[in-house]
Amino acid sequence: MSLSIVSNAPAAQANQQLNRLSDSLQNQSEVLSSGLRVNEAQDDVASSAISSRLEAEVSGLEQANRNAEQAGSLLQIADGAFSNTESLLQRGQQLAVQAGSDNISDPQREFLDSEFQAIQDEINRLAEDTTFSGSQLVSGNINATNTSGGTVVGTGAFGAMGVTFSGSDQANPTFMISSAMITANATGTSLTGISGGTGTLAMLSFMVTGVTTADGNTTNFSGMLTNVMVQADTATPANVQLTMAQTIIAGPTGQDGMGSFSVMLGTGTTIAMTDLSSATTGVDTLTGATFTGSDTTMLNFAVGTGTDANADQIEVTIGSIDTRSLGIDGTSLDTRTNAEQANQAIDNALQTLNQRRSEVAASQNRLDAAQDNISSAINNQSAANSSLIEANVAQASTEFSQTQVRFQAASSTLTQAQQLPQNLLGLFQ
Repeated sequence: MSLSIVSNAPAAQANQQLNRLSDSLQNQSEVLSSGLRVNEAQDDVASSAISSRLEAEVSGLEQANRNAEQAGSLLQIADGAFSNTESLLQRGQQLAVQAGSDNISDPQREFLDSEFQAIQDEINRLAEDTTFSGSQLVSGNINATNTSGGTVVGTGAFGAMGVTFSGSDQANPTFMISSAMITANATGTSLTGISGGTGTLAMLSFMVTGVTTADGNTTNFSGMLTNVMVQADTATPANVQLTMAQTIIAGPTGQDGMGSFSVMLGTGTTIAMTDLSSATTGVDTLTGATFTGSDTTMLNFAVGTGTDANADQIEVTIGSIDTRSLGIDGTSLDTRTNAEQANQAIDNALQTLNQRRSEVAASQNRLDAAQDNISSAINNQSAANSSLIEANVAQASTEFSQTQVRFQAASSTLTQAQQLPQNLLGLFQ
């Protein structure tokens, strides 16, 4: 290499190397001070993009975990209402059993009925007062309208409990019943041979047909009671009467429907004979009825970061616990007959309540499992993000020390290289 006093190539090279080392020291100092290997997208384009997506996923999962925790608290509030209602129903049944015995008189039954009505009022108050963030959890709002009249049972004694349909997009579907039929079949003596006042055992069947929602889904419901005592109607021997109050529950016959319909029949209810030869009686209790609203609350909890209803949401159904939804609205203990009907209605109400409480408990278990899965996902994705962008402090410290030594060497070399042209001046002496 030729020597020149005009240019100083060694100094320029040393200066270039010194600038590079200075940039390296600056970057390594930023890595050590921040603890991150990737501080800007230009540090590692691919890792920066992947890290950004992972951070968004973790942030969403943390919110989903909070959603699941709050949903669990909500269901615990509903379960507390179920527990209190169960205690009230048990006390009501105790009163009904007491009122159903002839060792007390009707005036004494009035005292029992006063407490029984207070229990119903408290159940309705609990249904209205059980809320979470201002939303009612166990309050039903179902209404029935008899569209074409009925010969025996009106909509006041005809109820729908938690009726929903698969494929329906409506949380509270409006549905219509084309007909509801009660039939009585003799299990012993032919009904045609019953004389006035003589009883026989019969089987009551309850059919609800052509149940159609506003979405077009249709299904049927059916149920039966066996060994029901009936007697001939003294006024019309072709008819029969119930000797004891009965409540019949009809459940879905297929997979398209959920829930049940109920009908309460009082003592002395007349069922008209339709086919004497086969000892079968029947009556259209409702030849048309429209139900609006629902006695269930449908809730969706986001436990994922997407919008897939199956993967990212948990749907929870909370059944109503008011007296109408439980089928005890209008019951009383003022007579022995009414007490017997109330007792049976409470039995059905306790069964309905236990079913709804078990559904809530199952949903609580799902939410607990979802929380465990979310926590695992947060830990794993945070670990993956850490390996992408966080610095290895030991390695970064070592590299920083090495760069400092090289920077000092380059600085010393630049000082000496800048003196080379000055040394050439000695040749002119």
